[in-house]
Amino acid sequence: MENHFICCPYIHQLTLNGKGSVRANPDIAIVNIGVITEDKELERAQQQNASAISVVINSLKAGGMKDSDIQTITYSVNPQYDFVEGRQLFRNYRVVNALRVTIRDINRAGAIIDGAVRSGANEIGSIEFTVSDSSVYYNQALNLAIKDAIGKASDIEKAFGFTINKTPISITEETASFTPKMDFAMMRSEGTTPIQPGELEIGASVKAIFAYN
Repeated sequence: MENHFICCPYIHQLTLNGKGSVRANPDIAIVNIGVITEDKELERAQQQNASAISVVINSLKAGGMKDSDIQTITYSVNPQYDFVEGRQLFRNYRVVNALRVTIRDINRAGAIIDGAVRSGANEIGSIEFTVSDSSVYYNQALNLAIKDAIGKASDIEKAFGFTINKTPISITEETASFTPKMDFAMMRSEGTTPIQPGELEIGASVKAIFAYN
């Protein structure tokens, strides 16, 4: 009996990385807004903080913020010390209560931050910008990343004379990036605090494996 064996024409594998990115105009701002209080009496420091953060939260809600867009991310109580002539001396207790606030009307970001500061917030953390439907932009970036990997395969084929199957054996998503993420320093002026979101670059990265001979 005669046996016939069909051999795959591609006997080697080539792994390539592909990257792609698209730009989008952010429509959401996320900022950390907090209250810090200090007092020698722990209970008094906590009470002062609780009262102050309640006023800030009510101010945010009065400005149109929903409960679901206001999230407590930090609550800490720590004793503070001074070091005098090599000795550790108790100074007071420090209470920190920080909120993560998602502002869905990015044009009102400056006014909302100013309102929070006027109502008693004394700690403004980093501000970052994003888009409400990031998956649309990410999928575009992912397609560009795949095309980038295929383009590299074509370049290698031309340079070295390989025969490469341009349909990858496998594609693995590696990383997604959303930049820039900006630090926001609390600044005051006669008008509303200016917030400039700029453009957001959404990137994708893939690892693609190609067969070649």
